[in-house]
Amino acid sequence: MSKKKTSLKAGVYYAVALVLALAAVAMIFLPNVKLYGVISETVHYTGNGLNAVFGYSDGSISVFSFSVMNLITYILPLAALVLVVLKMANVGKSNLLDVLAMIMLVVGGVFFFLVPTFAISEYANTANSLVHTMDKNLAIGAILGGIFSILGAVVLCLKLVLKKK
Repeated sequence: MSKKKTSLKAGVYYAVALVLALAAVAMIFLPNVKLYGVISETVHYTGNGLNAVFGYSDGSISVFSFSVMNLITYILPLAALVLVVLKMANVGKSNLLDVLAMIMLVVGGVFFFLVPTFAISEYANTANSLVHTMDKNLAIGAILGGIFSILGAVVLCLKLVLKKK
């Protein structure tokens, strides 16, 4: 009976980690990067995760270009999600899948906070004198994605630590 109770507790941890990893991946649809003009101090473009990863063009101006690092940012929590599903299906008895998922979620969480750095913006290199220099800042999607990803890793870590006791 206690073994059933223990597996139920582990299932709750995995379910919470699964939801948090899925929420982190879903942040691809929210704004992730804001482009500000240094001279005018106004937001010129706000790009969601899809724009920051796969690129976006406004007419003849390419605002964002494809970014491999931003793609990796979303692939890491997605891969951790797959590992958590495998662990929920009792594929492996060891804690290796948990540790790998935890590492992927932490690294993905850190990468979420670096999305503006990884975003390749050609808009700043245009001849427009008003916005010749641009600042790229974090938007709400990247912040929430990083928080959800790191919280998912914390939940998996708690599962490992509390399992030993």
